[in-house]
Amino acid sequence: MKTVQINCCYCNNLYEVTTDKKSGYIYRFNKFGSKYYCSKECRYQSRGFEEPQMVTCLNCNKEFKKHWNQIKKQPNHFCTKSCAATYNNTHKAKGTRKSKLEHFLENKLKELYPTLEFHFTRKDTINSELDIYIPLLNLAFELNGIFHYEPIYGEEKLNQIQNNDDRKFQACLEKKIELCIIDTSRLGYFKESNALPYLKIVQDIIDRKIKTLQIDLNSLPVVVYETNTHLDFIKNCLECGKEFENLLKTKKKFCCEKCRQYNVLKRSKIYKLFEQNKFLIKESIKQNKSMNEIGKLLGYKNFGGNHYILKRIIDIDNFN
Repeated sequence: MKTVQINCCYCNNLYEVTTDKKSGYIYRFNKFGSKYYCSKECRYQSRGFEEPQMVTCLNCNKEFKKHWNQIKKQPNHFCTKSCAATYNNTHKAKGTRKSKLEHFLENKLKELYPTLEFHFTRKDTINSELDIYIPLLNLAFELNGIFHYEPIYGEEKLNQIQNNDDRKFQACLEKKIELCIIDTSRLGYFKESNALPYLKIVQDIIDRKIKTLQIDLNSLPVVVYETNTHLDFIKNCLECGKEFENLLKTKKKFCCEKCRQYNVLKRSKIYKLFEQNKFLIKESIKQNKSMNEIGKLLGYKNFGGNHYILKRIIDIDNFN
């Protein structure tokens, strides 16, 4: 190991680098191709890259430096992740952070009260999100999970959530909105049977309020929503093309387990042989031949565990 002086390929200044005595290899990270640079700045500038620029945070108007490649990728400038989250949540045009329970209640309440207008996860009433709001009844619901009561993400985050809950409560008092807070922290995982008690609570409160205000729902017109959220839950099965409801908005792609298994089996080598020799296999089964004998007809010396796959393909396909 020895040190030598070389010229920077951009600013032409001399600087020291460490080299290997035998091979003369230069140990330096500021290398691009066969050229050497005294600093990262020289390397970037030689390639036409711009220096970090001063930009203004869209949320808090604070000025900070942002690198040229980040400006190209992200034209909206935020000084912190917290500012980005705050701005995006208050300016988003579509999409909301809804739980599966909220999706379930939204669909059920629209079915139970077709003439009653509901606002779900909207911010236009009190400049803060209300899970369920009914303008006609001046009634709102907040579904508070475990994050509103326990420090899952730390004490600081819990305090932020609880302060936000207090602000919502005060805003509803000012607007003379009756806010009902429902504790859903006991709902460990979503299942329709587990969600029904919460639907019953919401339903009882709405019915009581309608009775108190003496409103005849039958005399009101059916509410037509701008977007039919029910369509968001309709999917087409990848295998048979049949439409099915995906109420939990999961990544489910098939209408039933049979279609899912058949789709997996279709990717196997055995399925390709089955398609090519369907008539031969059908005739062999009529002659009561074993799966190992059928395997030999397909070119297998030892059919092994493949006979289970072939048997499953035959059961599902049924030579259709």
